[in-house]
Amino acid sequence: MVRGLPFARRRHRAVRLHGLRATLDTLDDVDEIILVAHSMGGIVSRYLLESGAFSDRTWFDRITTLVTIGTPHSGAPAALTQILGREEILGVSGADVRRLANDPRYLSAYELVPPAGSALLLTAPHRGAIQGGVDPFDEAVVKSLGLRKNSIEKAKVLWEGLSLDARPEKVAYFFFVGSAHTTHIRNEWGPRGLDRIDRKDSGDGTVPIASALAPGIPHGFAMKKHMKIFGDRELRRALYDILGAPDGMQPFDASTATPVGAPNVFGLSIDRDTYRPSDPIEIVVSYNRPIDDPQEAFSIVAIDPGSGSQLAEPRPVDFNAAFHRTQMQSFSLVVNPNLPAGMYELVARRAVDDPDRTFFFVSDRGAPDTKEKS
Repeated sequence: MVRGLPFARRRHRAVRLHGLRATLDTLDDVDEIILVAHSMGGIVSRYLLESGAFSDRTWFDRITTLVTIGTPHSGAPAALTQILGREEILGVSGADVRRLANDPRYLSAYELVPPAGSALLLTAPHRGAIQGGVDPFDEAVVKSLGLRKNSIEKAKVLWEGLSLDARPEKVAYFFFVGSAHTTHIRNEWGPRGLDRIDRKDSGDGTVPIASALAPGIPHGFAMKKHMKIFGDRELRRALYDILGAPDGMQPFDASTATPVGAPNVFGLSIDRDTYRPSDPIEIVVSYNRPIDDPQEAFSIVAIDPGSGSQLAEPRPVDFNAAFHRTQMQSFSLVVNPNLPAGMYELVARRAVDDPDRTFFFVSDRGAPDTKEKS
């Protein structure tokens, strides 16, 4: 039996915990419970297991496994820049994101501010000195950054309830980590204010590798962006094993015609769901096995949002990627198609074994000023 428990992204820990506890309270006839949680759901699940607040529930001792997928176990650097209004999300302007993030009804952004000791907020580089960690929960830092004191204090309660040392001995943990996309890996705070630092191949585009991992916890890597990480073939195969799928059962692609990992197919991932017309698009290609001298052809085609069918206008943007005397199992490339506002799909000449088509949107609204620093 599988029970799904979706959450609105803005909902805070208490609301999500109530929903999870209520669902578990209905599982009287289940002998074993495996928790599979994505993103903030992993934090909520860990709080349920590690805080000690739920250990007296009848279902607690029946939980045997926790699998987290793209979970920011040390917080997300992007949460802080969202609170400060420097991030656009799915076409929503930075100012509107800031207004939502600072609404006391929606604490999720504050609850993802990296805690002290995470090293995801550092002092700015200074010659002759090692960068030091900054505690975003420190009263002076809260005041300087203009954070809401009440919200940051509630977030601190969440992190104080998490400790891998307090996890139940009989519950096995496994963390899936996105690793293929350019990701906001930390913030640096200095005389000029707060700077975001991005790095290639450092996360799933939202959660950095450093936060999705934890010392001593078994883990696996995925080649998809945060919101599509479930589509990674290695992740799906591993989940089939963890969940005890029947022998011979394998994941399938979106058409249900091609088994995942079939010869001569690959997986696709792009770094975001929404772009500005002038934004570059980062594309990650992953093969099932090493490929000699790969030569790939791609198109970006306009899509009718209502039907999902391709449109004749604007005309498709075609491009190729070719490698010689090279063996590769994955690669990334960046294209600058300069697309007008609308809905689009990235398609490839080679068969793709992903569970979903690769759609994205182009918006005329402003987007974050992101830059990579060395």
